[in-house]
Amino acid sequence: MKTLICGRTALAKAAAAAFLTVVGLCGAAHAQTAIDVNNLDPGMKTITCDAGPDQSAEAGTGVVNFHGTTSYVSDPPPIFLWVNTSTGQTDAVGTDASENAPAHDTTFRLVVLDPSTGNWGDDTFSLSVTDTTAPQIWLLGDPTVYVVCGTPYFESGTGVFDNADGTSVPVTVTGGVNNNVVGVYHITYTATDAHNNSASVQRTVNVLYSWSGFEAPIDLNGQSVFKINSCVPCKFSLTGPCANLTNVVAKLYLAKMSNSIAGTEIVAESKGNADTGNIFRYQNGKYTFNLDTKGLTTGTWQLRVDMGDGAIHAYVISLTK
Repeated sequence: MKTLICGRTALAKAAAAAFLTVVGLCGAAHAQTAIDVNNLDPGMKTITCDAGPDQSAEAGTGVVNFHGTTSYVSDPPPIFLWVNTSTGQTDAVGTDASENAPAHDTTFRLVVLDPSTGNWGDDTFSLSVTDTTAPQIWLLGDPTVYVVCGTPYFESGTGVFDNADGTSVPVTVTGGVNNNVVGVYHITYTATDAHNNSASVQRTVNVLYSWSGFEAPIDLNGQSVFKINSCVPCKFSLTGPCANLTNVVAKLYLAKMSNSIAGTEIVAESKGNADTGNIFRYQNGKYTFNLDTKGLTTGTWQLRVDMGDGAIHAYVISLTK
């Protein structure tokens, strides 16, 4: 029985496996015949064809071009199938097609098939796959993490993908975090694929001082009101693993608030000679700074304590006449 291919839909289905389904009559519900292109009748190999020259392409991102030719003429025209010999799957159909390059070297086999007679022929071209592309690596979790001194740091890890190696790319980690020592830590993650292409990302971990926040007379809810030209005692204590630290360099800065946004910071000035610059002094288990409000304007002010740990230790007060 003469067999025909009904349009490109049947051809597209053939690309999912290394065999082709042909139908007796277009649109009719007749029996289908599966032709295994890897098990064709050697006696019917009569068609001469050309798969084109060997190619090279970047793994995953480069393009493989399929361009086959034959002088064979039939009605209907012969079918062109491109089989990846590494997988045994039909990757493309037609005289001209293209696809992204696979991850590794392979050979593509062009099979030219006359569905009317069963005549066929084949030819091959080799694909050389290169890999000069660095892996993609990204942080899971936040790029900047804040950990209070003495509490655990939990590593979020990374995600990785490579054009040739997929997710099977080793990641080396340099740097670490001592969660009992205040400071800024940097952790670097480097992914290196099988062809020695590398890419890195970095996470910053700030181990913060644990502190009480400002103590009375400053209200932590921002309800404190002081008069201009008065002295505002700013006090705080370190807590937890930091409680016994007496030599922390803590500095006080001010910023006028407008629509809940802090403006340009200025260096706080102290009342009297007890404080040095804008640095808190340690006394009787507390860090203290006597803020001089002379010269400031009425309104809401942010008080920020810079302890060098990367955290924003800040509260607000209001000044009135």
